[in-house]
Amino acid sequence: MKKAVALAVAVLMAAGIFSGCTLVKVDAEADGNRVVAVVNGEKILKKDWYSVYYMYYMYYGSSASEETLEQLKTIALDSLIYQTLWEQKAKEAGYFEFTDEQRAQAREEVEKEMEEEIQSKADEMKEAVEGQSGYENMDFYAEAKAAYERDMEEGGYTIDDLVQSKLDEMACNNYKEDLLKDIGPLEADIVAKYDELKKEQTESFTDSAKDDYVSAFNDGTIIVKNLAGYSLVQHILVNFDEDDQDNITKLYKAMTDAQSEVDEKQEELDEAEDEDKTKLETELEELKQELEDATKAYEEAAKEAAEKIQEKTDEIYESVKDADEEKFIEVLVEKTDDTGMNTEEAAKKGYLVGDEDGMIQEFHDAALALKEAGDISEPVLGPYGYHIIRKMEDIPEGFVELDKVRDEIKDSLTTTMRDEKWSSYQEEWYNAASIKKYNSAMDI
Repeated sequence: MKKAVALAVAVLMAAGIFSGCTLVKVDAEADGNRVVAVVNGEKILKKDWYSVYYMYYMYYGSSASEETLEQLKTIALDSLIYQTLWEQKAKEAGYFEFTDEQRAQAREEVEKEMEEEIQSKADEMKEAVEGQSGYENMDFYAEAKAAYERDMEEGGYTIDDLVQSKLDEMACNNYKEDLLKDIGPLEADIVAKYDELKKEQTESFTDSAKDDYVSAFNDGTIIVKNLAGYSLVQHILVNFDEDDQDNITKLYKAMTDAQSEVDEKQEELDEAEDEDKTKLETELEELKQELEDATKAYEEAAKEAAEKIQEKTDEIYESVKDADEEKFIEVLVEKTDDTGMNTEEAAKKGYLVGDEDGMIQEFHDAALALKEAGDISEPVLGPYGYHIIRKMEDIPEGFVELDKVRDEIKDSLTTTMRDEKWSSYQEEWYNAASIKKYNSAMDI
């Protein structure tokens, strides 16, 4: 069950489940080697099942009901049974023969992943005690490495196990890819899906439901109908220093909350009877004063924080103010602090701006002020720092031609069809297999 080894180690790295988890009540080695299922003569051990179950347990939380936990036990076991059947089929098809070069590459990848995980844990340990005395001479990397190796040992896994798991994963994926490579849509399927999307989006994307359009775009839905008044932009974000950000976020929220209260009170006043207006006008003035105070506090804090990042922002702006898209994206990928747009792929997709776009007001206003494709804004200050925004294009209103979305539709249909076919293969293998489950061994 080499695939499960990888899952087990992933959990070990994240939580150290074999060295302190309160769920483990018996000797880890003896209990871990109990058999929970036999699939076509191949044993699945409890330690491998437990590693998968524990991930489900952590996802759903320790407060899950007993009924849910029992269901998770079965789900975890079935996932390993399906994985075992997959490996068995791949072996039968001859996919488990590896070259020395493949083995060397797998070992290199495993060692790199281990190194990154140890370093990440070391950084977490260092951050956890930052500012506390008594840790000045601690070798955090050595401590993290020792803990990592201890968890590996207590879990019963070695680096050779991880390397083999990496190879097995590659073999299984290659088998699956070859098995499904000829599955895909016909032209008629693509046209039918396009027509279906046109019908759906004509009904759902309307001027009275612009948020549906924005949500669909941001969720990665294939868009075949665009509403009027929208454009695409790219941007480079220069964050405030971390020490300033928490305070500015709180002040910005206080300001926007105060604005909402003013708007609500104004609406109430507009609809009130004459005899109630005097009281409401007084309340409105009080809320306006609170808004003024909140705005002043936010603006002062933002201005002070902005001074600390001004030099960095100016340098970035100077490097892109006359840039074409290629240069802008190059600098964006290297310099931006926006994790939602820090890759070339994300930058080329862009952010949608227009009504109901969900952007902060400062970004929204600056983006819409850009007139022509390729225009680049000066740095715009907002609650997260400075934004340097580049307009990509105005989005034409109406239906998108089939040829412009053909590849997207084809890829989407291919994924769906292959997923369905893969599920049918798995069910076929499961139903034809000799499977014996030992539910009593799944006690914890």
